[in-house]
Amino acid sequence: MELGPRPKTSAPVVPVVQAPSPEGVGRSKIFERDLAKAREAGAPCVVLDMGPLAAAQRASFLLFVAWLEQLDFNPERVVLVNLSTGAIGHLRDLGALGRFRAHLPVGEALTPAALAPHPPAPPAHPPAHPPAAPARLLAAPAPATASSRSTSGAVPRPPTRPIPLPSGKPPTALVPLPPGSRTPSGRIPALGWSPPGFEILSELGRGGLATVYKARHTGTGRLVAVKVLDPRSATVTPQFVKLFGKEADILQRMDHENVLRGLGGGSADGRYYVLMEYVEGKSLQDVILDRGRLPEKEALHTLGEVTEAVRYLESEAFLHGDIKPGNIMIETTGRAKLCDLGMTNWISLDPDATNSAVVPGTKGYLSPEREAGSQFVDVRSEIYALGVTLHRMIAGFFQPGRPTAKIKFGPDFLDDDALSIGCRYLITRMTAPELKQRYVNCDAVLRDIGRVQRGYKFDKDLAEVREAYVLSWYQLCTSRELAEEAAEAKAAEARTDAKAGEKGSVRGK
Repeated sequence: MELGPRPKTSAPVVPVVQAPSPEGVGRSKIFERDLAKAREAGAPCVVLDMGPLAAAQRASFLLFVAWLEQLDFNPERVVLVNLSTGAIGHLRDLGALGRFRAHLPVGEALTPAALAPHPPAPPAHPPAHPPAAPARLLAAPAPATASSRSTSGAVPRPPTRPIPLPSGKPPTALVPLPPGSRTPSGRIPALGWSPPGFEILSELGRGGLATVYKARHTGTGRLVAVKVLDPRSATVTPQFVKLFGKEADILQRMDHENVLRGLGGGSADGRYYVLMEYVEGKSLQDVILDRGRLPEKEALHTLGEVTEAVRYLESEAFLHGDIKPGNIMIETTGRAKLCDLGMTNWISLDPDATNSAVVPGTKGYLSPEREAGSQFVDVRSEIYALGVTLHRMIAGFFQPGRPTAKIKFGPDFLDDDALSIGCRYLITRMTAPELKQRYVNCDAVLRDIGRVQRGYKFDKDLAEVREAYVLSWYQLCTSRELAEEAAEAKAAEARTDAKAGEKGSVRGK
């Protein structure tokens, strides 16, 4: 990297910080230290040498720019150098490239002109509505089109084609209802309402905020699933409507055989709906409840397919956030499909994002870091939920002979002789309380699933990780107990204060 002639001024020297390797993104203390020193130097900008990330995947760049946000480092003070063609493509696809002061490809010299601040170029077409909040460094990329091609060389998928309505027009946009338009409660009766162009046939399932129906397109006869959000319910807020619309957008972007496909969405008669492919089958939760423990061969096959789905979502810069048997559909052919993507997240550290505040997940499947309220989560939290799901498949929901006694997840499975050594090793590595003990990515999980299926002996491997796993669980349980005791003490103190206040008010009267 070459610097142009330095002007004869008293300006401070621009510090150069080397980016970490892909494995160190999000956790390198050396990078954080160097960045802190650069901030303290008082220079007008910082040069980041991106050479170590030349061959990194898109998810690594997503975590990297989110990491900068967490460190509260203004991207307008950052100049990126030694960017490979793939790195430029990934950052452009993520909508982050233009946020930096400058970016230079490999071999291009760094000159003082590149270090000078530059005002952002005005948009060619100003937006119809001003943004509600300042733009973030990590922005959602625009949907790919058939004619577009990223600079990384990857050919985007053609856009999905929603089922045409009789009028030939797409469904109306998902927008919040005006204030006061909701009534205290209400239920959409089956067969009492249908989205435009469809006929509802039956109810498939009901949740707290939405109902899923089986429907048929009146023109083509195609069967679809329609998820309907009833805005008359008092529990439905504009935030939930926004998430519901987000689900329609996310589902339409998905293109993987193990992820439920979306067909569009809209609103009609004050009700919001999402169209999805209809899956002939039942949820994995129902399968386990009906059959109890599943054969390990079948469980590993299902785990492999769902892990493939999670890997695909991560490649698209998404986390599911609520992986559990109830959100996995098993087709009559045996294929698994990950569904219920309404709470799916961009991998982001922005406090306004939904990594932990809006997406609570399901207790029992939350990783320790998510339970602790960490804003920085990655695919390892998904792997934890996958590990608990594997345990549920091969151990069941209820204890044998005790139909009402639920099986609690914990280190006890290590002594369950009904489970193979290989499956016990998989669960141990996937659900390790310590992040450094857990699988780092889905590729590692899939590799070991294949080894278990081929009959690899994991006796020594399990012995190496068993003690650390049990110790970590003991420490986790101890910290949870201490937190519960502290919470109970605080609640008791609050009750005592409340009683004292009541007595004082009575005496005053």
